[in-house]
Amino acid sequence: PNPSTSGEVWVETQTTGSWQLWSASGQEVACGAWLVPGTNRLNVAGLAPGIYILTSAGHTSQRLVIE
Repeated sequence: PNPSTSGEVWVETQTTGSWQLWSASGQEVACGAWLVPGTNRLNVAGLAPGIYILTSAGHTSQRLVIE
């Protein structure tokens, strides 16, 4: 669920491909790749509380709130 308080976020993806996680200030804080389409787990443990933007191949974006 979003916002995350558990250190992980579940993301529904349509395709495989790369992803990037950006801070509100525009700094890339994490990156990786979706290996399978469907529900994928994103580990956000260790990130400071705040708002982040998750971008994926195919130019989709999603706002994440880390508490």
